[in-house]
Amino acid sequence: MKYENILSKLSPKVLLDHYWMILDLIEWELYMAPEFTVDDILKHLSEKQSRIDYPYYRRKCIKAQKVVEEVITQLTELELIERANEYFTKRKRYSEFFYFLKKNIKDSVTRKVSWAVWYLYSKCVNSFTTLQVIEELSYSDEDYREELEHLRVWKNGKWLPVLKRKNCCSWLLLNEVQSSKKPVLLKDLPERLFTILELKKEFSEDEIIQKVRELEKKAVERSLRKLKLEFKDGYWQINDVALSKIRENLKGEKSLNWPFFGNIIVRDNPYFKMLRGSSCTAYVDAPNQIVEELIRELIAVSRESKNDEDFYTKACEVAEHYNILLKKDAIRYFKYKLDWLHFRIYDHPFMSKYGVKVNINWNSFMDFLESFSKARIPLWIKYRYISLCRHSSLKLVLRGELERTQEAVKEISMNDRVEIRRGFDEIISYLETVKNQLMRILQRKAWKDVLRRVQVEPTVLLYLPEIVSMIKALNNLVDNGAAPSCYREMRKILEGLAWAIFDDILLFRSVRRGAEADWLPRPYRYVSKEWYESIRQKKEFTVHNLGILNKKIRELINAIEEGRNWSKKELEMVERAIFENLSYPSFLLILGEDAGLIKNTGFVPVYDAPLLLTTAREDFKEVAKSLGLMPDDFADKVMKVLEKTTPPAIVPPYPSNDFVLAFVDKTLSTDPQKKLQKKYNEYSFFIHSYFTSWYIFPFSSVLEFKILKYEITTFLQMINEILRRYIHKCYQ
Repeated sequence: MKYENILSKLSPKVLLDHYWMILDLIEWELYMAPEFTVDDILKHLSEKQSRIDYPYYRRKCIKAQKVVEEVITQLTELELIERANEYFTKRKRYSEFFYFLKKNIKDSVTRKVSWAVWYLYSKCVNSFTTLQVIEELSYSDEDYREELEHLRVWKNGKWLPVLKRKNCCSWLLLNEVQSSKKPVLLKDLPERLFTILELKKEFSEDEIIQKVRELEKKAVERSLRKLKLEFKDGYWQINDVALSKIRENLKGEKSLNWPFFGNIIVRDNPYFKMLRGSSCTAYVDAPNQIVEELIRELIAVSRESKNDEDFYTKACEVAEHYNILLKKDAIRYFKYKLDWLHFRIYDHPFMSKYGVKVNINWNSFMDFLESFSKARIPLWIKYRYISLCRHSSLKLVLRGELERTQEAVKEISMNDRVEIRRGFDEIISYLETVKNQLMRILQRKAWKDVLRRVQVEPTVLLYLPEIVSMIKALNNLVDNGAAPSCYREMRKILEGLAWAIFDDILLFRSVRRGAEADWLPRPYRYVSKEWYESIRQKKEFTVHNLGILNKKIRELINAIEEGRNWSKKELEMVERAIFENLSYPSFLLILGEDAGLIKNTGFVPVYDAPLLLTTAREDFKEVAKSLGLMPDDFADKVMKVLEKTTPPAIVPPYPSNDFVLAFVDKTLSTDPQKKLQKKYNEYSFFIHSYFTSWYIFPFSSVLEFKILKYEITTFLQMINEILRRYIHKCYQ
């Protein structure tokens, strides 16, 4: 929830003691009432005034009664409470805003001053005096004057007056007071006066007010300078730098704004407890499972300990063990240090138990999220870390409000999700460019003749609309917080694109070498499930990896000239030349199996070997040319070997996805860091039921959107490189 809009319309005066008393009463004392009236608030204040024998509290109740109508009106206008006739209902966002003020702004001078400046700026006041800021942060002169006669100090078991009026304009100090050390802008009205009354025994009334204002002025101006406002001709000028600092201040502390799942609770342990605040909070993207494991070990230590001292010694050892784990062992598990997290066993003389303190260096934590998301670390390791953060989240959110966590994650991840959407749009735009480029190429006369002869379109061109549709669907997944599901679809895109390129490479090499359309084999253009079901039990009819093709090519080379000892370099050159010139006929002849060994159901493609041999001869002539050999002589030798070893009819091998991806990688010589097969295997992590790939519930991690943002960039680069090389290989 963003509060800039509310803070721009609500004066920081609500933080003054008597205003705040009303806000506090609505939050805590009327929380059970489904609705309340102004009279209900006045009644509560009146009862407190008569029941509590504490002069300052009673004075606060009296002052609060005077501003009830004002406060209720403002809260209603800001839609923090709802009104129905004379009845009011507290909205959910009221509690959130109250908590935000209490934890983020109420006890910070800089944030109070930032709010005052923001409030003035929002009213189109771009330059202002120090006094204008003080008016939003302090009491009126009349409030100070009225309070003088009510100041009391506790001495000898009773409340004694601090001042005695000497005449209409001056006061004598009857009983000395001691003010707190808090900054003046964080003090309540009596405390601000006490600061002045420490100075001497007799004061004029105007002198008291003047000195209070001087202290307030110094405090305000110190903060204004810290905010980088310019001072000119008696006025403070708002600039872009100052405005940026002010808005950052009004976000509050990172720990109080960062999404969390709930609190880690330790019940009835005789030796320790979780310290309140950030220490017991299970934050989004912090490794909460490590914290829980630490707690379990401390509980085990407490059972074995004989006394406090024994527990403390052992507990410190456990905490240090985990601190070392975060610095050293974390690199082994996550390829990254988690040294922004630190554990400590806290011993304080006024605490009845030891406290477990969990320190998070928030600036380092934010840096970690950015750098870890972009690191060249496998996705499954990144999600191992995310799992460690949210694995225990479900039991915590079920105790509280799931929506609260999700809304906070949505808000913080907004910019990342906008970048993700922009990345998807960029991919779609690029695919449209590729489609237009292919259409222009295919309109050339040479390609028109080829396409007319073979009567087929490039498979990649046919597959592009599907990719675009899938990318558009990914936007919906992101909008619904299902980041892991995106990788499943991205994996399918890579798989489909690889199969399309695989078919086009073998097909277009065939037609360029004179294959005729009426018999041209193209088994991998439309692969059926029936074909897969028919041969999946026969290993020889499938090709699982590229190594099988390489082995078959080597066997063919060795059979060309029996007894010849090819050098390793020669063997690699010939092997590479054959691979780079494979078309459908030569590919099927090298890897195909005897059709007589399988019961054909009508869905398994079968090809006559003689027709394949005729066109395959042209492939091996091209191989010879690339090696500087006599084309016809080399082709004749290869044909003799194939004619001997090839059955009359052959069945194409059914290729695995790994084979197709590796074939395309090798053909296109893709960047090793962006290899299709490598990225496809990374995304396969989300297909299997690894518990570390669960996302438990949507919008439970900010980090995974940062990771996805980086992956989309990598994905676009990969698609770009693959299609660019494909066009160069097939159409140039």
